[in-house]
Amino acid sequence: RGKDRATEREQDNLMLRCALDRERQEIEAEHIRKEKGKGKAQEYLRFVREQMVLEKEDEKQINMIRKEEMEKIWIKRDNELQAQANTRRQLMEEVNESRRVQVRDQLQQIETERAELANHFQQNMEEWRRE
Repeated sequence: RGKDRATEREQDNLMLRCALDRERQEIEAEHIRKEKGKGKAQEYLRFVREQMVLEKEDEKQINMIRKEEMEKIWIKRDNELQAQANTRRQLMEEVNESRRVQVRDQLQQIETERAELANHFQQNMEEWRRE
C-alpha cells in the first residue's frame, strides 16, 4: 500500500507539475499576446498619426491649389470685364465719332444750303432791281 501511495503521490505531483507548467505557459502566452497587442496598438497609433500628418499636408496642398485656381478665375474674370469695358469704350468712341461726322456733314449741308439761298436771294434781288 505504501508503494501505491508513493506512486499515487508521484503521479499527483507529476499532474500538478504538468498543470502548473500548463498554467505558466498559458500565463506566458497571454503575456506575449498582450505585448503583441500593445505593439500592434502602438503601431496602429503611429500609423494613424502618420495618416493625420499626411492628411494635413494634403489638405494644405489642396487649399493652396484651390486658392491658385480661385486666383486664376478672378484674373480671368477681371480680364474679361476689362475686355468688355474696352469694347464698350471703343464702341462709344466710334458712335461719338460717327455722330461728330454726321453733325459736321449736317452743318456743312446747312452752310451749303444757306450759301445757295443767299446766292439765290442775291440773284433775285438783282433781278428785282432791274425790273
